[in-house]
Amino acid sequence: MANGNSIEVVILKEELGEENDQFSWNPRTTNLLLSAYKERKALFRDPKVKKKGLWADIKNVFLNHGYFVSVDILDRKFRNLKCHFKNIKDKAKKTRSGKAKVSWEYFDTMSAIFDEDKTMNPDEVISSMNMALKRDVCDDEESILPTIPIYADDSQPSTGSSEAEDETEDLYKYRSVMLDLETRKVVALEKIAKALEDMTDIQKERNDLIQSYFESKIDKN
Repeated sequence: MANGNSIEVVILKEELGEENDQFSWNPRTTNLLLSAYKERKALFRDPKVKKKGLWADIKNVFLNHGYFVSVDILDRKFRNLKCHFKNIKDKAKKTRSGKAKVSWEYFDTMSAIFDEDKTMNPDEVISSMNMALKRDVCDDEESILPTIPIYADDSQPSTGSSEAEDETEDLYKYRSVMLDLETRKVVALEKIAKALEDMTDIQKERNDLIQSYFESKIDKN
């Protein structure tokens, strides 16, 4: 039997759901999203950090500015911006000079997020983005429909967040493979050095035996 409190909760969720349905992006909210992501970009690239928690932090940033928006909407919007950024970069590469005049207002901010990373080559960043974007449908529309209300059960997995985690995991796996290859190379070189050392010892023992044999012959004569 429902009581007054449960009815209030249902109404609150419905009202928040309507606010999410009516949420539309504008330059102010888009710049707020990019700024919040940029502040956390090192954490987003850390495979040990849960991306869902980072998006929850960004959701709280929006709440502090008076915007009611779900984690999925934020994550989806950023992936759309990233997709558009990749398309612009790809088109620029196809020009003769490799550069093109870009009028997109968020290009410089996106470049600061993906191109000014001292630990990565920009081309590797775009390549890693492409791996994740192959699983997504690029949607360049500014108005994105929400999939989960703001107070939905957090125990449900977020598809958008998992995609962001997959991208970081791909980079982590690539680095792990390269490190493993370097380790194997060092081990192989150590084995070769050990084998050469053993061959040298065997040759020395053989020479000593031959010398001892001839010395014994000389003594008998």
